[in-house]
Amino acid sequence: MVAPKLRTMGRATSTASDAGTRLSTAEDTSAVVVQATITADPTAEVGPVPDRTMRQVSGWCAIALAVTYVVAGLLSFVVPADLRSDDPPTYWRAVLANPALAVAGFWVIALGGILGLGAIGGISALVSAAHAGLVRWAQNLAFLGFAVSAVSFARLATVTYGRGLTYFCESCTGTDNFKKIIDGTQPLVQLDPQGWFSFGAVGVWVLVISVLALRARLLPGGLAILGIALAIFYGLALASNIFGIDALFTVASSVGVLVALGWYCWIGMHLLRMR
Repeated sequence: MVAPKLRTMGRATSTASDAGTRLSTAEDTSAVVVQATITADPTAEVGPVPDRTMRQVSGWCAIALAVTYVVAGLLSFVVPADLRSDDPPTYWRAVLANPALAVAGFWVIALGGILGLGAIGGISALVSAAHAGLVRWAQNLAFLGFAVSAVSFARLATVTYGRGLTYFCESCTGTDNFKKIIDGTQPLVQLDPQGWFSFGAVGVWVLVISVLALRARLLPGGLAILGIALAIFYGLALASNIFGIDALFTVASSVGVLVALGWYCWIGMHLLRMR
């Protein structure tokens, strides 16, 4: 009675060993297939692919975000020159004379921040297989940057006209003091006056996505290189605000808008075309 049991156990052990060998062989074969795929097609996407709903939301949000960059850029050129004036009385008179135009650009940028929040998830998922931890960190920076941008410019849009009325309030006691306060606190109306989050944090995210995509060949090479260029322009815009170099900001914003249009539209269409 003992011998049959031993033989049965032996067969079970042998079967388990064979199964383990087959599983190991299957895993090795799978690894070889994946490696062969990467070698044969450098643009092949490896790792988790965003699900269809995420691809659709992030894709359309990215394309719409690109449009807001262009609209905001155009508005900065078509508004009356006085709305770009550095002279406070001239600027505030222009605000009261053109209340809609004065805040239109602010609302467009705020909308861009909201759309950016929708674009982050799907774009980040494209390269998460390359370095999940780094992508998650950069993704959180992007959430912070776009959220700060949305809140900051929505706040600026809602208080600008009222501040203009207060600036020229003839019946207010201490009008001159009010003018000094408004002039001195104008940068503080924004949550991120220099753009550390709006430009800096978002730029770091774009850079991480693009470098990982380029190294792991998870996105077309041109798209990844364009993203690196966009990250550089984000950095130049931040530097121009920090050091007060208006000419640098003009170059960074005008050329950067075109680069942003290209990158966000391209990656948005890439998401929408994925199957």
